[in-house]
Amino acid sequence: MMKKVTSENFVEEAMRTRYNLEDLHKRVQDLPDKRCQLISGVIGINSEGGELLAEIGNFMYQGKPIDEERILSEMGDLLWRVAEVCDSLDVSLEDVMLRVIVKLRTRYPTKFSEFRALKENRNEALEEKIASDALKSRSIARARAEDDGVNYESSVDFYDNNGSE
Repeated sequence: MMKKVTSENFVEEAMRTRYNLEDLHKRVQDLPDKRCQLISGVIGINSEGGELLAEIGNFMYQGKPIDEERILSEMGDLLWRVAEVCDSLDVSLEDVMLRVIVKLRTRYPTKFSEFRALKENRNEALEEKIASDALKSRSIARARAEDDGVNYESSVDFYDNNGSE
């Protein structure tokens, strides 16, 4: 039988299921710089997202006007953190943008659909494969263009894998 949870024993009960701190220390002490950068970026994304959320919360719950300049500033900070994660994974922001557009075009071929938005109605494995294939195709095309002395970015539009805008 479970003992009664009180304010006196809550912390003790909660900490009973805490991760092993020795294992955590071992896991992070010898991390390569890129992994530390990844962790910093992901934590930073959430921190900056919280600051954006606080601005909306101030409007929703305290009636303060929305400070668009602060939102733009926080969006810049958030984007900086996204760039940090991209750099840590050695991927370009363009590749991340392409991946999400390909995923959205796969999931919603013509327009948003509530039915297709539900997780149980999606084929996420197929979405990931199509996005991965699109990135590989783009990398191959970029390499070929560079071999031919062509500026790939100016010769191919953003939606080159779909053929439409």
